[in-house]
Amino acid sequence: MKPLDEFLVGWKIKIPAIFILALAVRLLYLGLFVQSQDLLIEDQGMYVKMAGLIGDGLWKEIIPDRVLGYPIFLSLIQKTFGNLYPATLMVQGMVDSATCVLIGLLAQTILGQGFLGAGLLSALNLNMIILSGMILTDTLALFFFTASLLGMAFYFRRGNAGWATLCLGSLAAATAVRPTTYYLYPVIVLALAGAALVIRKIPGQSVGIALAGIFFWALFLGPQHGRNWIQHNYAGYVSQGGVHLVGWVVPGVYQYGGLGSYEEGERFAQATLKKLLSKDGIQELPSKESLKERYLVAAGGECLQEMGWGRITRAWITGSVVNLLAPSIAFAPRFRELKSASFYYTPGKNLAEKLTNYIRSGASTFYLAGLAVGTICSAALLGLAGLGYYRVLRQSHSPEMHGLCVLMLLVFGYFLLITGPVVGTKYRLPIEPILIALGTAGILTRKKSNQGGL
Repeated sequence: MKPLDEFLVGWKIKIPAIFILALAVRLLYLGLFVQSQDLLIEDQGMYVKMAGLIGDGLWKEIIPDRVLGYPIFLSLIQKTFGNLYPATLMVQGMVDSATCVLIGLLAQTILGQGFLGAGLLSALNLNMIILSGMILTDTLALFFFTASLLGMAFYFRRGNAGWATLCLGSLAAATAVRPTTYYLYPVIVLALAGAALVIRKIPGQSVGIALAGIFFWALFLGPQHGRNWIQHNYAGYVSQGGVHLVGWVVPGVYQYGGLGSYEEGERFAQATLKKLLSKDGIQELPSKESLKERYLVAAGGECLQEMGWGRITRAWITGSVVNLLAPSIAFAPRFRELKSASFYYTPGKNLAEKLTNYIRSGASTFYLAGLAVGTICSAALLGLAGLGYYRVLRQSHSPEMHGLCVLMLLVFGYFLLITGPVVGTKYRLPIEPILIALGTAGILTRKKSNQGGL
């Protein structure tokens, strides 16, 4: 039997064991560290409000700056269980525990071993644990995205078009929950269709995969486009790009590009926006979503052009490094209460100066020690993942495995590219499955070669 088949013989013990362990850890975190006021920070209140509007049938009152997948999920939970908050956290704990199982299967599929190791790392992954205890899109989107990665890995290992269908369907579902994978979706469709044509030399399968990609786009993403156009005369998927650009990207580039503080970058962005509005004789952003988005995107683009490609590149690299090394514990509500200053608003023209000022901001020794330990853990996983990727690539003896390695690297780079200078541990979450699977490869010694795997 092939290693994956050998593993599945013992699934009745291994899979439930990882699921139960992961769920126990998440329930323990909820019981010890999550309080009612923690569910009011970030965008949690907004999603709860959207779920309420959907439950009341007031769809037209929802503006197109968010996708509807997660609010629909919350609305269904509320209708089923009544009390939204505890029910959502319990369901998300189970969803995240299932994600841990999928990550274990991803490692097993790529490496031919490592389910328990990857499953254990996932069960104890603090980034996943913390976000599963918040009413945000991340946990549900990660489940679908991990299923997509698993389908991708199975397709390259087995060649069955059904696995490519699982990959695309799950990726489209993830995009309906959280729009960050919107531009990744067509790339993966083309990559899988290209692999069927070039690597497997099955033209019919290539056409079938492309058609499946169109079908899932129409099923999961088309309704959002249609609703935006009919109700708001807006053709895009979400009208969040301009707000993101002006509110987060421009200040991040301004700071990490060495021009000044984050607050100064915010003022620079707002001044540019005000100048564009005044040119057209208006003082405030239009209420119409399409016009508002147009002004915000134009202002953000003008700011970036003025700062130049050199500073943009420097800021993107700096932001990527910060996101890869950032300690997951920094996002935990209980831990955040210990800090004395916001990292975003800590002054500094470069990362080193900003970190120095942040350390000197009066935070407790316990808080700084937690950040240090968390950073070391993030760096260790990143280093192990790099070693694991090297081992998988070096020991890959088939074009299929080479294709999978290239595609994993592409996915990894995609999330760094779209995140750029916007820093936060939650933005690393989509690549945690890849880091964990490859980190497991970095830990394991070679036991056997399996069609290009470890």
